[in-house]
Amino acid sequence: MSLPKSYIIIVLILSLSYPSIAITINGSNEMRYARRGLGDLQKTDDNWGWFENQLNLDLWQNNWHFNMRALSLNPSEFGIHQSGLKAIDKAYIEFNDQNFKLRYGNFYRNWGRGLILGMIEARELNYDNGLLGFLMEGSKGNLEGAAFYGEEKDAIDSVYERAGGIYISYTLPLEVRVGGSLLHFENGIRHNGFERRGLELEIPFGIGSTYWTYVADSYDYSYQRYSHGLYSSLEFFGNGWSLLLDYNNYRLPKFEQLPLQNPPLSRPEATWTLFDRYPYEPFYDAEVGYQIDFSASVEDWALKWNFNQVSKQESIRILPSLKDRLIPYWASTFSIKHPITNLGHLELLGGYAEQTSFSERWGGGFIYEHLFTNDISTTTEFQYLWNTKIPWYPDYRDLLISSAITKANLFTLTILAECSGDPFDLSGVKSDKKSYRKLFDDDRCWPNLELALILSKQHQLRLFYGYERGGIRCTGGLCRQINPFKGVKVTLNSQL
Repeated sequence: MSLPKSYIIIVLILSLSYPSIAITINGSNEMRYARRGLGDLQKTDDNWGWFENQLNLDLWQNNWHFNMRALSLNPSEFGIHQSGLKAIDKAYIEFNDQNFKLRYGNFYRNWGRGLILGMIEARELNYDNGLLGFLMEGSKGNLEGAAFYGEEKDAIDSVYERAGGIYISYTLPLEVRVGGSLLHFENGIRHNGFERRGLELEIPFGIGSTYWTYVADSYDYSYQRYSHGLYSSLEFFGNGWSLLLDYNNYRLPKFEQLPLQNPPLSRPEATWTLFDRYPYEPFYDAEVGYQIDFSASVEDWALKWNFNQVSKQESIRILPSLKDRLIPYWASTFSIKHPITNLGHLELLGGYAEQTSFSERWGGGFIYEHLFTNDISTTTEFQYLWNTKIPWYPDYRDLLISSAITKANLFTLTILAECSGDPFDLSGVKSDKKSYRKLFDDDRCWPNLELALILSKQHQLRLFYGYERGGIRCTGGLCRQINPFKGVKVTLNSQL
Protein backbone atom coordinates (compact mmCIF):
# COMPACT_ATOMS: atom_id res chain seq x y z
CA MET A 1 0.00 0.00 0.00
CA SER A 2 1.06 3.55 -0.66
CA LEU A 3 -0.25 7.10 -0.65
CA PRO A 4 -3.05 7.79 -3.13
CA LYS A 5 -1.40 8.31 -6.50
CA SER A 6 -3.13 11.69 -6.95
CA TYR A 7 -1.31 13.07 -3.87
CA ILE A 8 2.03 11.95 -5.22
CA ILE A 9 1.43 13.46 -8.66
CA ILE A 10 0.34 16.79 -7.13
CA VAL A 11 3.51 16.99 -5.01
CA LEU A 12 5.73 16.29 -8.02
CA ILE A 13 3.92 18.83 -10.22
CA LEU A 14 4.12 21.58 -7.57
CA SER A 15 7.81 20.85 -6.98
CA LEU A 16 8.66 21.20 -10.67
CA SER A 17 6.29 24.15 -11.32
CA TYR A 18 7.88 26.56 -8.86
CA PRO A 19 11.63 26.65 -9.50
CA SER A 20 11.92 29.74 -7.27
CA ILE A 21 11.24 27.55 -4.23
CA ALA A 22 14.48 26.15 -2.79
CA ILE A 23 14.09 22.40 -3.26
CA THR A 24 16.77 19.74 -2.90
CA ILE A 25 16.21 16.62 -4.97
CA ASN A 26 18.21 13.40 -5.01
CA GLY A 27 17.57 9.72 -5.46
CA SER A 28 18.85 6.30 -6.33
CA ASN A 29 17.97 3.53 -8.74
CA GLU A 30 18.59 -0.22 -8.66
CA MET A 31 17.94 -2.45 -11.67
CA ARG A 32 17.98 -6.25 -11.24
CA TYR A 33 17.74 -8.60 -14.20
CA ALA A 34 17.99 -12.38 -14.16
CA ARG A 35 17.71 -14.90 -16.95
CA ARG A 36 17.35 -18.54 -16.01
CA GLY A 37 19.00 -21.36 -17.87
CA LEU A 38 15.89 -23.44 -18.45
CA GLY A 39 17.43 -26.90 -18.15
CA ASP A 40 14.57 -29.33 -17.60
CA LEU A 41 12.02 -26.53 -17.07
CA GLN A 42 9.48 -25.67 -19.72
CA LYS A 43 9.61 -21.99 -20.60
CA THR A 44 6.72 -19.94 -19.24
CA ASP A 45 6.16 -16.26 -18.52
CA ASP A 46 6.93 -16.80 -14.83
CA ASN A 47 10.04 -19.02 -14.76
CA TRP A 48 12.24 -17.36 -17.37
CA GLY A 49 13.69 -15.04 -14.73
CA TRP A 50 12.85 -11.59 -13.45
CA PHE A 51 13.27 -7.89 -14.11
CA GLU A 52 12.99 -5.44 -11.21
CA ASN A 53 13.64 -1.72 -11.14
CA GLN A 54 13.52 0.29 -7.92
CA LEU A 55 13.59 4.10 -8.10
CA ASN A 56 13.84 6.10 -4.87
CA LEU A 57 13.23 9.85 -5.00
CA ASP A 58 13.62 12.37 -2.14
CA LEU A 59 12.60 16.03 -2.14
CA TRP A 60 13.44 18.48 0.68
CA GLN A 61 12.02 21.96 1.10
CA ASN A 62 12.89 23.63 4.41
CA ASN A 63 11.19 21.43 7.05
CA TRP A 64 9.31 19.28 4.56
CA HIS A 65 10.48 15.96 3.17
CA PHE A 66 8.76 13.96 0.43
CA ASN A 67 9.85 10.39 -0.40
CA MET A 68 8.60 8.15 -3.19
CA ARG A 69 9.53 4.67 -4.33
CA ALA A 70 8.57 3.19 -7.68
CA LEU A 71 9.17 -0.57 -7.77
CA SER A 72 8.52 -2.06 -11.22
CA LEU A 73 8.26 -5.86 -11.28
CA ASN A 74 8.04 -7.60 -14.66
CA PRO A 75 7.95 -10.00 -12.89
CA SER A 76 9.75 -10.07 -9.51
CA GLU A 77 12.02 -12.87 -8.30
CA PHE A 78 8.89 -14.35 -6.70
CA GLY A 79 6.66 -14.09 -9.79
CA ILE A 80 4.83 -10.88 -8.78
CA HIS A 81 3.86 -8.38 -11.51
CA GLN A 82 3.69 -4.64 -10.78
CA SER A 83 3.91 -1.84 -13.34
CA GLY A 84 2.48 1.54 -14.34
CA LEU A 85 1.16 3.71 -11.53
CA LYS A 86 0.83 0.59 -9.37
CA ALA A 87 4.63 0.51 -9.28
CA ILE A 88 4.56 3.54 -6.95
CA ASP A 89 4.18 1.36 -3.87
CA LYS A 90 5.83 3.47 -1.13
CA ALA A 91 5.63 7.20 -0.39
CA TYR A 92 5.37 9.62 2.51
CA ILE A 93 5.22 13.33 3.34
CA GLU A 94 6.99 14.38 6.53
CA PHE A 95 7.30 17.60 8.52
CA ASN A 96 10.49 17.77 10.62
CA ASP A 97 11.11 20.60 13.09
CA GLN A 98 14.16 19.61 15.14
CA ASN A 99 12.55 17.72 18.05
CA PHE A 100 9.24 16.97 16.34
CA LYS A 101 8.28 14.85 13.32
CA LEU A 102 4.91 14.25 11.72
CA ARG A 103 4.55 11.85 8.80
CA TYR A 104 1.71 10.65 6.61
CA GLY A 105 2.42 7.73 4.33
CA ASN A 106 4.41 4.51 4.59
CA PHE A 107 6.57 3.91 7.64
CA TYR A 108 8.62 1.26 9.47
CA ARG A 109 9.55 1.45 13.15
CA ASN A 110 11.07 -0.77 15.84
CA TRP A 111 10.26 -0.52 19.54
CA GLY A 112 11.86 -2.82 22.07
CA ARG A 113 14.39 -4.04 19.48
CA GLY A 114 11.52 -5.44 17.43
CA LEU A 115 9.78 -7.37 20.22
CA ILE A 116 7.21 -4.69 21.09
CA LEU A 117 6.93 -3.35 17.55
CA GLY A 118 8.95 -4.60 14.59
CA MET A 119 8.33 -3.52 11.01
CA ILE A 120 10.74 -4.49 8.26
CA GLU A 121 10.91 -5.05 4.54
CA ALA A 122 13.06 -7.97 3.36
CA ARG A 123 12.72 -8.08 -0.43
CA GLU A 124 15.11 -11.02 -0.64
CA LEU A 125 12.49 -13.03 1.30
CA ASN A 126 9.40 -11.38 -0.22
CA TYR A 127 8.37 -10.07 3.21
CA ASP A 128 6.98 -6.65 4.12
CA ASN A 129 4.95 -5.71 7.21
CA GLY A 130 5.15 -1.93 7.01
CA LEU A 131 2.07 0.26 7.50
CA LEU A 132 0.42 3.20 5.75
CA GLY A 133 -0.89 5.92 8.03
CA PHE A 134 0.20 8.60 10.49
CA LEU A 135 3.39 8.61 12.56
CA MET A 136 4.33 11.27 15.13
CA GLU A 137 7.63 11.40 17.05
CA GLY A 138 9.06 13.99 19.41
CA SER A 139 11.41 14.69 22.31
CA LYS A 140 11.81 17.31 25.02
CA GLY A 141 14.70 17.12 27.45
CA ASN A 142 14.89 13.57 28.84
CA LEU A 143 11.45 12.64 27.52
CA GLU A 144 10.83 10.93 24.17
CA GLY A 145 7.55 9.83 22.69
CA ALA A 146 5.94 8.42 19.55
CA ALA A 147 2.47 7.54 18.32
CA PHE A 148 1.15 5.90 15.15
CA TYR A 149 -1.97 4.65 13.45
CA GLY A 150 -1.80 2.71 10.22
CA GLU A 151 -2.94 -0.23 8.18
CA GLU A 152 -1.79 -2.83 5.68
CA LYS A 153 -4.18 -3.83 2.89
CA ASP A 154 -4.06 -6.11 -0.11
CA ALA A 155 -4.84 -5.17 -3.73
CA ILE A 156 -8.62 -5.33 -3.15
CA ASP A 157 -8.49 -3.30 0.11
CA SER A 158 -8.94 -6.25 2.48
CA VAL A 159 -7.34 -5.33 5.82
CA TYR A 160 -4.39 -7.54 6.78
CA GLU A 161 -3.34 -5.37 9.71
CA ARG A 162 -4.73 -2.21 11.31
CA ALA A 163 -3.18 -0.92 14.50
CA GLY A 164 -2.29 2.13 16.56
CA GLY A 165 -0.08 2.73 19.54
CA ILE A 166 1.94 5.07 21.74
CA TYR A 167 5.47 4.83 23.13
CA ILE A 168 7.07 6.93 25.89
CA SER A 169 10.59 6.72 27.35
CA TYR A 170 12.38 8.78 29.98
CA THR A 171 16.09 9.02 30.80
CA LEU A 172 16.76 9.06 34.53
CA PRO A 173 19.98 10.08 36.28
CA LEU A 174 23.04 7.91 35.50
CA GLU A 175 21.65 7.51 31.92
CA VAL A 176 19.15 4.86 33.02
CA ARG A 177 16.33 4.73 30.47
CA VAL A 178 12.82 3.36 31.07
CA GLY A 179 10.09 3.07 28.49
CA GLY A 180 6.57 1.79 28.02
CA SER A 181 4.12 1.29 25.19
CA LEU A 182 0.48 0.44 24.55
CA LEU A 183 -0.79 -0.87 21.20
CA HIS A 184 -4.26 -1.72 19.96
CA PHE A 185 -4.80 -4.13 17.05
CA GLU A 186 -8.13 -4.16 15.23
CA ASN A 187 -9.84 -7.09 13.53
CA GLY A 188 -8.17 -8.19 10.30
CA ILE A 189 -7.70 -11.14 7.99
CA ARG A 190 -4.85 -12.59 10.10
CA HIS A 191 -6.42 -12.22 13.57
CA ASN A 192 -9.14 -10.64 15.71
CA GLY A 193 -8.49 -7.53 17.77
CA PHE A 194 -6.26 -7.53 20.86
CA GLU A 195 -4.13 -5.30 23.10
CA ARG A 196 -0.33 -5.25 23.51
CA ARG A 197 1.69 -3.73 26.36
CA GLY A 198 5.45 -3.39 26.42
CA LEU A 199 8.19 -2.30 28.82
CA GLU A 200 11.87 -1.38 28.32
CA LEU A 201 14.75 -0.87 30.71
CA GLU A 202 18.33 0.09 29.82
CA ILE A 203 21.04 0.52 32.47
CA PRO A 204 24.62 1.51 31.56
CA PHE A 205 27.44 0.92 34.05
CA GLY A 206 31.20 1.32 34.16
CA ILE A 207 32.29 -1.60 31.97
CA GLY A 208 29.08 -2.37 30.10
CA SER A 209 25.31 -2.12 29.98
CA THR A 210 22.19 -4.24 30.32
CA TYR A 211 18.95 -4.08 28.37
CA TRP A 212 15.54 -5.69 29.08
CA THR A 213 12.29 -5.63 27.15
CA TYR A 214 9.03 -7.41 27.89
CA VAL A 215 5.80 -7.66 25.92
CA ALA A 216 2.38 -9.07 26.79
CA ASP A 217 -0.62 -9.48 24.48
CA SER A 218 -4.13 -9.92 25.90
CA TYR A 219 -6.98 -11.52 23.94
CA ASP A 220 -10.63 -12.26 24.33
CA TYR A 221 -10.44 -15.67 22.67
CA SER A 222 -11.93 -18.86 24.11
CA TYR A 223 -8.73 -20.78 23.34
CA GLN A 224 -6.15 -18.16 24.37
CA ARG A 225 -6.11 -15.27 26.85
CA TYR A 226 -2.58 -13.92 26.67
CA SER A 227 0.93 -14.39 25.29
CA HIS A 228 4.23 -12.88 26.33
CA GLY A 229 7.87 -12.44 25.38
CA LEU A 230 11.06 -11.47 27.20
CA TYR A 231 14.44 -10.48 25.75
CA SER A 232 17.49 -9.31 27.68
CA SER A 233 21.15 -8.64 26.98
CA LEU A 234 24.15 -8.01 29.20
CA GLU A 235 27.29 -6.56 27.61
CA PHE A 236 30.76 -6.07 29.05
CA PHE A 237 33.62 -4.36 27.23
CA GLY A 238 37.20 -3.40 27.91
CA ASN A 239 40.43 -2.54 26.17
CA GLY A 240 40.39 -4.81 23.11
CA TRP A 241 37.64 -7.21 24.25
CA SER A 242 33.86 -7.51 24.59
CA LEU A 243 31.45 -10.08 26.01
CA LEU A 244 27.75 -10.29 25.13
CA LEU A 245 25.15 -12.44 26.93
CA ASP A 246 21.72 -12.67 25.25
CA TYR A 247 18.56 -14.37 26.51
CA ASN A 248 15.08 -14.78 25.03
CA ASN A 249 11.94 -16.48 26.32
CA TYR A 250 9.03 -16.32 23.90
CA ARG A 251 5.47 -17.57 24.04
CA LEU A 252 4.11 -15.30 21.32
CA PRO A 253 0.75 -15.73 19.52
CA LYS A 254 0.19 -18.64 17.15
CA PHE A 255 -1.00 -16.49 14.28
CA GLU A 256 -0.22 -17.02 10.59
CA GLN A 257 2.25 -14.13 10.86
CA LEU A 258 3.54 -12.33 13.93
CA PRO A 259 1.52 -9.08 14.19
CA LEU A 260 3.99 -6.22 13.68
CA GLN A 261 6.84 -8.00 15.44
CA ASN A 262 10.39 -8.99 14.50
CA PRO A 263 11.78 -10.32 17.82
CA PRO A 264 15.54 -10.55 18.39
CA LEU A 265 17.05 -14.03 18.72
CA SER A 266 19.77 -15.29 21.04
CA ARG A 267 21.99 -16.68 18.31
CA PRO A 268 24.17 -15.14 15.60
CA GLU A 269 22.46 -14.22 12.36
CA ALA A 270 25.54 -15.01 10.26
CA THR A 271 28.75 -17.00 10.85
CA TRP A 272 30.25 -18.64 7.74
CA THR A 273 28.51 -19.70 4.53
CA LEU A 274 28.27 -23.50 4.87
CA PHE A 275 27.43 -23.37 8.57
CA ASP A 276 24.60 -20.92 7.83
CA ARG A 277 23.11 -23.27 5.22
CA TYR A 278 21.32 -25.14 8.00
CA PRO A 279 19.72 -22.57 10.33
CA TYR A 280 17.63 -23.42 13.36
CA GLU A 281 14.30 -21.81 12.51
CA PRO A 282 12.66 -19.91 15.38
CA PHE A 283 9.61 -21.14 17.28
CA TYR A 284 8.30 -17.77 18.43
CA ASP A 285 5.21 -19.32 20.03
CA ALA A 286 7.33 -21.47 22.41
CA GLU A 287 11.08 -20.84 22.44
CA VAL A 288 13.72 -20.27 25.10
CA GLY A 289 17.41 -19.68 24.33
CA TYR A 290 20.62 -17.87 25.18
CA GLN A 291 23.99 -17.07 23.65
CA ILE A 292 27.48 -16.10 24.77
CA ASP A 293 29.47 -14.04 22.29
CA PHE A 294 33.10 -13.12 23.00
CA SER A 295 35.61 -11.18 20.90
CA ALA A 296 39.12 -10.00 21.69
CA SER A 297 42.18 -8.59 19.95
CA VAL A 298 45.68 -8.91 21.36
CA GLU A 299 48.46 -7.32 19.34
CA ASP A 300 48.05 -8.88 15.86
CA TRP A 301 45.62 -11.60 16.96
CA ALA A 302 41.82 -11.33 16.63
CA LEU A 303 39.55 -13.94 18.24
CA LYS A 304 35.77 -14.45 18.06
CA TRP A 305 33.81 -17.19 19.83
CA ASN A 306 30.08 -17.86 20.11
CA PHE A 307 28.05 -20.46 21.99
CA ASN A 308 24.26 -20.64 21.79
CA GLN A 309 21.57 -23.05 22.95
CA VAL A 310 17.83 -23.09 22.26
CA SER A 311 14.78 -25.35 22.49
CA LYS A 312 11.01 -25.29 22.39
CA GLN A 313 9.05 -25.19 25.65
CA GLU A 314 5.74 -26.79 26.63
CA SER A 315 5.32 -24.72 29.77
CA ILE A 316 7.33 -21.72 30.87
CA ARG A 317 11.01 -22.68 31.25
CA ILE A 318 14.00 -20.61 32.33
CA LEU A 319 16.63 -22.54 30.33
CA PRO A 320 16.51 -24.64 27.14
CA SER A 321 15.57 -28.29 27.46
CA LEU A 322 17.48 -31.37 26.30
CA LYS A 323 14.33 -33.45 25.74
CA ASP A 324 14.09 -34.74 22.18
CA ARG A 325 10.45 -33.79 21.72
CA LEU A 326 11.35 -30.13 22.34
CA ILE A 327 13.88 -30.12 19.45
CA PRO A 328 16.91 -28.93 21.44
CA TYR A 329 19.79 -27.34 19.57
CA TRP A 330 23.19 -25.95 20.47
CA ALA A 331 26.06 -24.62 18.41
CA SER A 332 29.51 -23.13 18.83
CA THR A 333 31.59 -21.23 16.27
CA PHE A 334 34.96 -19.51 16.37
CA SER A 335 37.38 -17.57 14.19
CA ILE A 336 41.04 -16.64 14.71
CA LYS A 337 42.74 -14.03 12.52
CA HIS A 338 46.45 -13.31 12.40
CA PRO A 339 48.92 -11.87 9.84
CA ILE A 340 51.29 -14.53 8.53
CA THR A 341 53.30 -12.15 6.35
CA ASN A 342 53.65 -8.39 6.13
CA LEU A 343 51.05 -8.40 3.34
CA GLY A 344 48.83 -11.38 4.19
CA HIS A 345 46.22 -12.24 6.84
CA LEU A 346 44.93 -15.74 7.59
CA GLU A 347 41.60 -16.33 9.33
CA LEU A 348 40.73 -19.81 10.62
CA LEU A 349 37.05 -20.79 10.91
CA GLY A 350 35.40 -23.60 12.85
CA GLY A 351 32.05 -24.70 14.22
CA TYR A 352 29.94 -27.50 15.65
CA ALA A 353 26.14 -27.76 15.84
CA GLU A 354 23.96 -30.47 17.31
CA GLN A 355 20.22 -30.80 17.05
CA THR A 356 19.88 -33.54 19.64
CA SER A 357 18.76 -36.90 18.21
CA PHE A 358 18.38 -35.31 14.79
CA SER A 359 21.73 -34.25 13.35
CA GLU A 360 25.31 -33.18 13.97
CA ARG A 361 27.29 -30.76 11.84
CA TRP A 362 30.89 -29.77 12.24
CA GLY A 363 33.63 -28.36 10.09
CA GLY A 364 35.89 -25.44 9.40
CA GLY A 365 37.99 -23.62 6.88
CA PHE A 366 40.09 -20.54 6.28
CA ILE A 367 40.11 -17.15 4.57
CA TYR A 368 43.43 -15.81 3.30
CA GLU A 369 43.77 -12.18 2.21
CA HIS A 370 46.91 -10.99 0.45
CA LEU A 371 47.81 -7.44 -0.56
CA PHE A 372 50.10 -7.32 -3.61
CA THR A 373 50.14 -3.54 -4.03
CA ASN A 374 48.28 -0.66 -2.45
CA ASP A 375 45.30 -1.24 -4.74
CA ILE A 376 45.49 -4.93 -5.78
CA SER A 377 44.56 -7.75 -3.41
CA THR A 378 43.30 -11.35 -3.46
CA THR A 379 41.03 -13.33 -1.15
CA THR A 380 40.99 -17.14 -1.05
CA GLU A 381 38.39 -19.05 0.93
CA PHE A 382 37.97 -22.73 1.77
CA GLN A 383 35.15 -24.31 3.85
CA TYR A 384 34.33 -27.93 4.65
CA LEU A 385 31.36 -29.26 6.62
CA TRP A 386 30.43 -32.79 7.76
CA ASN A 387 26.71 -33.63 8.18
CA THR A 388 26.11 -36.77 10.25
CA LYS A 389 23.45 -38.64 12.26
CA ILE A 390 20.54 -37.29 10.21
CA PRO A 391 17.48 -39.61 10.35
CA TRP A 392 16.84 -41.41 7.06
CA TYR A 393 19.90 -39.66 5.57
CA PRO A 394 23.35 -40.98 4.81
CA ASP A 395 26.26 -38.94 6.15
CA TYR A 396 27.45 -36.38 3.61
CA ARG A 397 29.83 -33.45 3.22
CA ASP A 398 29.66 -29.87 1.93
CA LEU A 399 32.56 -28.03 0.32
CA LEU A 400 33.06 -24.40 -0.70
CA ILE A 401 36.06 -22.92 -2.52
CA SER A 402 36.33 -19.37 -3.78
CA SER A 403 38.98 -16.99 -5.04
CA ALA A 404 38.66 -13.27 -5.65
CA ILE A 405 40.93 -10.55 -7.03
CA THR A 406 40.24 -6.88 -6.31
CA LYS A 407 41.52 -3.72 -7.93
CA ALA A 408 40.59 -0.88 -5.58
CA ASN A 409 37.95 1.52 -6.95
CA LEU A 410 37.67 -0.52 -10.15
CA PHE A 411 36.54 -4.17 -9.91
CA THR A 412 36.32 -7.43 -7.95
CA LEU A 413 36.27 -10.77 -9.81
CA THR A 414 35.15 -13.84 -7.82
CA ILE A 415 35.17 -17.51 -8.82
CA LEU A 416 33.23 -19.80 -6.48
CA ALA A 417 32.27 -23.46 -6.35
CA GLU A 418 30.04 -25.04 -3.70
CA CYS A 419 29.48 -28.80 -3.64
CA SER A 420 27.33 -31.09 -1.49
CA GLY A 421 26.68 -34.80 -1.13
CA ASP A 422 23.12 -34.18 0.09
CA PRO A 423 21.22 -36.99 -1.71
CA PHE A 424 17.95 -35.03 -1.70
CA ASP A 425 19.33 -31.81 -3.18
CA LEU A 426 19.15 -32.46 -6.91
CA SER A 427 19.79 -28.91 -8.15
CA GLY A 428 23.20 -27.85 -9.38
CA VAL A 429 25.32 -29.98 -11.69
CA LYS A 430 26.63 -33.46 -11.00
CA SER A 431 30.37 -33.37 -10.28
CA ASP A 432 31.06 -36.55 -12.27
CA LYS A 433 30.39 -34.81 -15.59
CA LYS A 434 33.44 -34.47 -17.78
CA SER A 435 33.56 -30.71 -17.31
CA TYR A 436 33.77 -31.02 -13.51
CA ARG A 437 36.21 -32.94 -11.42
CA LYS A 438 34.57 -35.63 -9.30
CA LEU A 439 34.98 -34.72 -5.64
CA PHE A 440 32.77 -37.30 -3.90
CA ASP A 441 30.30 -39.94 -5.06
CA ASP A 442 26.94 -38.49 -6.16
CA ASP A 443 28.02 -34.93 -5.44
CA ARG A 444 26.21 -31.88 -6.79
CA CYS A 445 28.05 -28.60 -7.40
CA TRP A 446 27.07 -24.96 -7.85
CA PRO A 447 29.92 -23.14 -9.65
CA ASN A 448 29.59 -19.46 -10.50
CA LEU A 449 31.50 -16.40 -11.62
CA GLU A 450 30.77 -12.87 -10.41
CA LEU A 451 32.21 -9.52 -11.52
CA ALA A 452 31.58 -6.30 -9.55
CA LEU A 453 32.52 -3.15 -11.46
CA ILE A 454 32.71 0.43 -10.19
CA LEU A 455 31.79 2.35 -13.33
CA SER A 456 31.92 5.75 -11.61
CA LYS A 457 31.18 7.33 -8.25
CA GLN A 458 27.49 7.13 -9.09
CA HIS A 459 27.24 3.76 -10.86
CA GLN A 460 28.14 0.20 -9.80
CA LEU A 461 27.51 -2.88 -11.93
CA ARG A 462 27.39 -6.52 -10.77
CA LEU A 463 27.38 -9.47 -13.22
CA PHE A 464 26.73 -13.08 -12.18
CA TYR A 465 26.86 -16.28 -14.24
CA GLY A 466 26.43 -19.83 -13.02
CA TYR A 467 24.58 -21.73 -10.32
CA GLU A 468 23.28 -20.72 -6.89
CA ARG A 469 22.23 -23.24 -4.28
CA GLY A 470 18.71 -22.98 -2.86
CA GLY A 471 17.52 -23.78 0.63
CA ILE A 472 16.33 -22.00 3.77
CA ARG A 473 17.48 -18.40 4.07
CA CYS A 474 17.00 -16.32 7.21
CA THR A 475 17.14 -12.57 7.75
CA GLY A 476 16.57 -11.17 11.23
CA GLY A 477 14.65 -14.25 12.36
CA LEU A 478 12.56 -14.44 9.16
CA CYS A 479 13.12 -17.66 7.23
CA ARG A 480 11.96 -18.62 3.75
CA GLN A 481 12.64 -21.46 1.30
CA ILE A 482 14.57 -20.00 -1.65
CA ASN A 483 14.71 -21.85 -4.97
CA PRO A 484 18.06 -22.71 -6.60
CA PHE A 485 19.14 -20.64 -9.59
CA LYS A 486 20.99 -21.29 -12.83
CA GLY A 487 21.65 -18.53 -15.33
CA VAL A 488 22.69 -14.87 -15.56
CA LYS A 489 22.07 -11.97 -13.17
CA VAL A 490 22.74 -8.27 -13.76
CA THR A 491 22.43 -5.59 -11.07
CA LEU A 492 23.03 -1.88 -11.72
CA ASN A 493 23.03 0.62 -8.83
CA SER A 494 22.97 4.34 -9.57
CA GLN A 495 22.94 7.50 -7.46
CA LEU A 496 20.90 10.30 -9.01
